[in-house]
Amino acid sequence: MRGKNIGCNEFLTLRRQKASYRARTRAIFEGDRICAMNPVLSVHDLSLDYRLSKDKRVQVLQGTSLTIGRGEAVGLLGPSGCGKTSLVRCILGMPMSGADMRCAALQFEDRNLLTMTARERHALRRNRIGVIFQDPRNRLSPFRRIRSQIEDVSPPRYKRIETLHSLSSVGLADPERIASSYPHELSGGECQRIAIAQALVSKPSLLLADEPSSALDTVAQRHILDLLIQVRAQYDLAMLVISHDPALLQALVDRILVLRNGVVADYVPPRAKSFLTHMAIRKELTETARPLLEISNLHLVHGSRRGWQNWLGRRRPHPALQGVSLGVLHGECVAVVGASGSGKSTLARCIAGIDLPQSGVMSFSGTPLVQTRPLALRARLQLILQDTVGALNPRLTVAQILGEPLHIHRQYPTNRHTSDTGSSETLQRIKQVLAAVSLTSEYLERRPPQLSGGERQRVAIARALILQPSLLLLDEALTGLDHELQHSILELLEILRAQIGLTCIHFSHDLGQMLLIADQIAVMDEGRIVESHPAAEFPKLACHPASLQLLDAMLTKPEERR
Repeated sequence: MRGKNIGCNEFLTLRRQKASYRARTRAIFEGDRICAMNPVLSVHDLSLDYRLSKDKRVQVLQGTSLTIGRGEAVGLLGPSGCGKTSLVRCILGMPMSGADMRCAALQFEDRNLLTMTARERHALRRNRIGVIFQDPRNRLSPFRRIRSQIEDVSPPRYKRIETLHSLSSVGLADPERIASSYPHELSGGECQRIAIAQALVSKPSLLLADEPSSALDTVAQRHILDLLIQVRAQYDLAMLVISHDPALLQALVDRILVLRNGVVADYVPPRAKSFLTHMAIRKELTETARPLLEISNLHLVHGSRRGWQNWLGRRRPHPALQGVSLGVLHGECVAVVGASGSGKSTLARCIAGIDLPQSGVMSFSGTPLVQTRPLALRARLQLILQDTVGALNPRLTVAQILGEPLHIHRQYPTNRHTSDTGSSETLQRIKQVLAAVSLTSEYLERRPPQLSGGERQRVAIARALILQPSLLLLDEALTGLDHELQHSILELLEILRAQIGLTCIHFSHDLGQMLLIADQIAVMDEGRIVESHPAAEFPKLACHPASLQLLDAMLTKPEERR
């Protein structure tokens, strides 16, 4: 009898388990059917205003509506400052300070985002919504290693091997070194790929990507595009991709929307036109042009200092520059191209005097470049950093940011720590530089947190140009700008080259653009300049594998990348 009672209990337990399994299966099926009928994200009649002062407000979004279905990829295109990033922040429930948001309906998978608490929105962003922000370096904690920051957003029991796998899946060649590094020890492209790995590690159902490939070279862009297409097909992922590059969106998304004047509309491809119309005014260099910058056998190793981490084997020395030699003529435009982490930004920082190489010689107009430089020499050599968020003081207005170099170099009378820009001559000079980068005088009283990524980039360019330098170093200075603004900035630089003999060194990953604007192309790979050729002959003469890989990955035919 006892055996029969045990069998009966087991039978009843089995029936309960089957009933529970059927109920769960029915619920999952009903949920999938409802989600298939309803969109993953629905935004209806969203308006957003920013309060700049007590009496001044600016409207960014006006009745914006947007719908994204399950597994659908939507691209959002628009000029700099049109409100693309503000739209993403409103969806996440993270509007900027001073923002006044009004929305009729904001839903994610039948959940009302407007009535959620802060804790519920945080859990949703961690598990169901992946986000790739425009400035990834500033989204990473500078006090913690990359491994611990990825494990923060990963599912429970996420092992070390899986962390390394997520880093290698986004194209990072040495995941062990990347995982044990701090953000400031990595390049901008490496930080961008870490942000993509963080967004995809929890396998979300919606991905919000704000300029996901702006800091990546063409090879890494191709890899990330293939990864996003693969993840989308595997997990039925819905995506909202924000970019200023129509070619990239056409290769990745199903439909493209345009955000202009706060209103979303369908994208209409523009007529084909030449990338640069100002090439006729390019200044022709002669064989007698004198050298302006000379670099010989430059070496720099990161992590070479002694410390307890090196003794324990936790830090390995990483050679950033290995015997770099480069010569730039007066009035020449040189492009240093290469993959992310190849040493481009490190070379720019060494020329500018921010980083000190262990060995090598640099000279500028015959004067040796050492770390301690005269004030007049620093005014002639200006650097535009890749990270504009960290380069601009968030407490200063645009007028103070542009007036500060004039105060330091004593070119015009200014007041450095107040909103007073000094004389009318100083204010006129600031307005002229702002107009040259397509910004009006309305931006004078704004601060960097009140600007978009492209507007911050233009302020950084204006700050470098206000001193009228002889040598301008541009470290990915055009990546945050749409094509129209890129054209206007490049036209301005070409006019300055023709008028005052401005010399430019572009540190970029966009080989296609550099072939059109540069006189000389130098390719960096693993801290070395592997080859250098004239831009007009570079496609024929390039023979190094790094150069051939960049040429092969140029995004000239978007339809072939789908």
